[in-house]
Amino acid sequence: MMLLAASALPTAFSTGALVFGVALLGVRVLHLVMFAVAASHDDRRLRAALLRLAPGLLTGPVLIAVSAAFPSPYRELLWVAAAVVDFGGPLAFGVRGFRVVPSYFVERHGLVVIIVLGEAVVGLGTGAAEHLRQPAVLTAAVLGVLIAASLWWTYFGLSAGAEQRLQRAEKNERARLARDAYSYLHLFLVAGIGFFAFGTREALNAIADPLPLLPAIALSGGVGLFYAADVAYRWREHHQLVPDRVLALIACLLIIPLASSVPAWIALVALTAVGAVRLTWELVRRPRIGPVAAGQVH
Repeated sequence: MMLLAASALPTAFSTGALVFGVALLGVRVLHLVMFAVAASHDDRRLRAALLRLAPGLLTGPVLIAVSAAFPSPYRELLWVAAAVVDFGGPLAFGVRGFRVVPSYFVERHGLVVIIVLGEAVVGLGTGAAEHLRQPAVLTAAVLGVLIAASLWWTYFGLSAGAEQRLQRAEKNERARLARDAYSYLHLFLVAGIGFFAFGTREALNAIADPLPLLPAIALSGGVGLFYAADVAYRWREHHQLVPDRVLALIACLLIIPLASSVPAWIALVALTAVGAVRLTWELVRRPRIGPVAAGQVH
């Protein structure tokens, strides 16, 4: 089912909506069945949690499949409704009763970030492949990789304590923390990387020209969105506000008008500088992580 959904994803907003929706519905049904089997007969709280969330989990894919029968803009409105129902269910009805394995949850979400960053780097290589004889393009591709590396360090640099924080939380609080910090806020981390990758590919296509407004927002705003999501993630995880990431977010927002008025390579240099300064700040001021402090940072 997941293979069918992935195959239909490129055309999911048009001709592939029906296949994508039906395949996603099949995946959701399998997930619910697996949860039901995993719940023991005396685990009433887990069964109750499944019953609360099942309607929302199944309604979203159905709305996507139904959208295939409607033209634009009704198709897009049904997609919006599906997203609201799908992502709003756990927030509206709660996740009490679900069991979260901290080591698995933290590791899997970290792997998602690594995969998306890897895809961004692959996209940089693909975008530069058509202009290999232009030193400016190759330099810009290297700058893009450096920016991606700075995002990797931003997420993983202060990595101690995430699993411990989930382990210390009570069961219901652990489920809420996993929902908010990982299931929700990690979506914005991934979206920021995706926007950055799109903006960088556009920059490589016309490295000596200013970027149009949309690619400029995607390039610098995508990096800024990543920093914003990271700030929110760390605040939800540990109620810890990290100033260097807040300042990096502000700097990225200020670079957006710059990117649309100067050659694209200058915007890439500016974003690389932001990442380098932020990383230097972190390395200089990085706390010594001992037995007590290890549980206080991520």
